Amino acid sequence: MEQNQNHQDKKFIEIKGFEHISKTVKKTNYIISQYRTGKITPLLTFSDKLNDKIEGIYPGDQIVLAARSGVGKSACVNIIAKSLIERNSWAKLLFLYWSMEMPAYQQIVRMYSNKIGKSVKGILSSRNPLDEPSWINLNKYGEDLSAYPMFFRETPVNAEEWSNAVLNVQALYPEHTIVNIYDHIRLISKGNESTEEQRISNFMYEGVKVKNKISCINIFLSQLNRNIENPGNVDRRDIGASAPLASDIFGSDSAQQFSTVVIILHRPELYNKKTYSFAGHVIDAEKLIACHVLKQRDGWTGLITWEHDLANNRIWDKQLQLKTT
Repeated sequence: MEQNQNHQDKKFIEIKGFEHISKTVKKTNYIISQYRTGKITPLLTFSDKLNDKIEGIYPGDQIVLAARSGVGKSACVNIIAKSLIERNSWAKLLFLYWSMEMPAYQQIVRMYSNKIGKSVKGILSSRNPLDEPSWINLNKYGEDLSAYPMFFRETPVNAEEWSNAVLNVQALYPEHTIVNIYDHIRLISKGNESTEEQRISNFMYEGVKVKNKISCINIFLSQLNRNIENPGNVDRRDIGASAPLASDIFGSDSAQQFSTVVIILHRPELYNKKTYSFAGHVIDAEKLIACHVLKQRDGWTGLITWEHDLANNRIWDKQLQLKTT
């Protein structure tokens, strides 16, 4: 019987368009061996808390980072991008920064703001211009940034144009892991879709196809919808006190379905809250960014607490003494 089974297996080794499980097993074992020997490691972000909970960022991740306006998602993704470069010097990364919400130079000004501890408007002021030492330091830091493997694009694209562009870049730099940062997904251009939801869904789907093909990393920024503000939503009228849900994300069905990690940032202090309650604990809301990991395909979900100085585009891990409610 066993011999017959082996004979049957051999008949199914080759089927056009498919890969036999034996080849997949070999490929899987090779990848695991690369990780267990440290030849490949997940990418570290600026946040040790986030690294601990999601184990870092992996090639093939598609991350949705969502928040309401003014919460700090653009500042956050800038800090993540810089930390991926600075904390993973061994990695061959190439960043494609799709800056749809603002001109690319404003992203650089935010990076300057983070570095020298001065607000964006303070840096761009003509009434109170930068003093000479600050201007010299800024230029020196600009030289450092100029060495980053990062390319900006401000021209809008539709989902298919986006995926084709990414694949073309990968063909030019086949040994690099591409990190796509798209700010933000509601600004993807219209293709043949009839609704905004379809447009977002197609874009997320193209992201999956591309990441599965070339093992790139996609970090997609998203706005939240207005459902929580609906007067009929009795349980969630108090926006500042209410923990965000995945259904709050614009195009939430595709955002959840086509992502490996979903994160929503929340700032209760924007709604005049002094404290924030979550999972039976009370947290001081001053300078708090509540980082809710709502989906992780293969791991932990829950709350990470960050502290911010968003005037100067800075975010860091917040150390807490939690009080039980």
